[in-house]
Amino acid sequence: MPEPPHHGRAGRPAACHRLFFFLLAPAALIMLLPPAAAQQPYEANAQTDCYTNNGSSVLGYTCRRRGSGGGGGNATQACDAYLAFRSAPAGGYSSPISVSYLLNATAPAVLDANSLTDDSTVYPFTTMLVPLKGPPPTHKHNMAPAPAPAPAAAASDQQPAPAATTPTSRRSSSISWRVMFGAGVGCGVLVSGAVLALLLLWRWRRRRGHDRSRNQLFPPNNNVVLSSSEKYGVAKAVDGADVRDAVASLTVYEYGELERATEGFAEERRIGGSSVYRAVIDGDEAAVKRVAGGVLGAEVAVLGRVNHSCLVRLRGLCVHRGDTHLVFEFARNGALSDRLHGGGRALGWEQRVQVAFDVADGLNYLHNYTSPPYVHKDLKSSNVLLDAALRAKVSNFGLARAVVGAQMTRHVVGTEGYMAPEYLEHGLIGPHLDVFAFGVVLLELLSGKEAAPPPPARGGAPLLLWQEAERLLVDGDGGGAREVFMDARLRGDYPMDAALALLGLALRCVAREPRARPSMGEVLLALSAVYGCTLQHDTSSYGSTR
Repeated sequence: MPEPPHHGRAGRPAACHRLFFFLLAPAALIMLLPPAAAQQPYEANAQTDCYTNNGSSVLGYTCRRRGSGGGGGNATQACDAYLAFRSAPAGGYSSPISVSYLLNATAPAVLDANSLTDDSTVYPFTTMLVPLKGPPPTHKHNMAPAPAPAPAAAASDQQPAPAATTPTSRRSSSISWRVMFGAGVGCGVLVSGAVLALLLLWRWRRRRGHDRSRNQLFPPNNNVVLSSSEKYGVAKAVDGADVRDAVASLTVYEYGELERATEGFAEERRIGGSSVYRAVIDGDEAAVKRVAGGVLGAEVAVLGRVNHSCLVRLRGLCVHRGDTHLVFEFARNGALSDRLHGGGRALGWEQRVQVAFDVADGLNYLHNYTSPPYVHKDLKSSNVLLDAALRAKVSNFGLARAVVGAQMTRHVVGTEGYMAPEYLEHGLIGPHLDVFAFGVVLLELLSGKEAAPPPPARGGAPLLLWQEAERLLVDGDGGGAREVFMDARLRGDYPMDAALALLGLALRCVAREPRARPSMGEVLLALSAVYGCTLQHDTSSYGSTR
């Protein structure tokens, strides 16, 4: 008797992740179950004893006793012999009757053994069981050589021959159907598991690549742990290659950290009536500016790439629920406009000259030492901040623009009193625009007046500060007009030659013709001379500032 078939061992999957094992192991078990169910178990050895009373074989056939004629005794008849026949395509044996004639068998027995009818067709390579009453004929020339057994038939050939009571073809069909069903289910589970594993692997690799790009955009030395939504918000807010390069050098803060630093953006933390809040982050003071909208623009593009002591430093940012929060260094003494036009302590002469020099130094850096060069476009005294040492820092780069040469625009935006005539009339943009605004700031430092004073009570359009200075110095009575123009809070505590030099420089900066204005490099050189003269001057000759 043949040995029972052994089940194959499932190989260990060579996967890079534990997920493959949990997905493929159940599929392998399912594939192994159908073949096991198709195999009949062997019990003892009773099926081989065909010459005793074997009336109930586990294999489905029996050995029957039949009495012999005349003698009265019972003789034992051996089991019927069966021949497995498989027809060749060109053999000509395509019916059960032709097969029975070939093998010296009775046609009814062949039909009964295979559950066929007289008009049944035997297709090529179909296996049939032929019950033999005697040896088959030996004329081999009438039979074609048997082809190699097909895989599906090979499994059925290993099974013991069933008796006529259980048709073999029906049994083979049932076994084949079970094997095919089990294989189909197993393959389906295997393919589904593989697809699911590949999908999970793709998502994992995509997330890993996204995190790698985020690490490139936000270096890990920021010591900040961000939520996925905040990372996505900052990535979505980045617009343009210049902004993306600038953001890479900044710290990305959590919104909760900024909320704690500003005490929930409390009203008492608001600086003036602006959208800037005073914050304390890691023990250091900072200014948090809330900007509506989640797209990072010129302010981040400029301040994220420049590094100058006279430009306010942008420390980091946070994008939360569509709003951008910019974190700047904190200017303890507020804006220059508060010191010039507010009720605070007035600035002394040396301090005013130092502020003018710092502002000119920052603008000269933007115009000549950045690539590409930038124009601030919104320089005014309220955008000049003073730190604890009263050093000036230019801030608010929301309108800044990279400019190579002169450009034009139809979208004129600015503050009245600081915009140059050619910008208002023709939309011309260039470094001369900042030079004009700097001249107005310098006039504010000298006079203490606002760039655009309120209209007079008697009605009529007020003169802008640069227009007033132009009229007084052109139509006035010389030195008397200059003294009237100077800030009364200085109390005359300044060297007159230095004051006249700054006044002449301011008038050159606010010239109506752009070509008549000096460059910021020339302005910085003139201020250096005035500042050096101020430091060398004997302060006892003009008193002290109160």
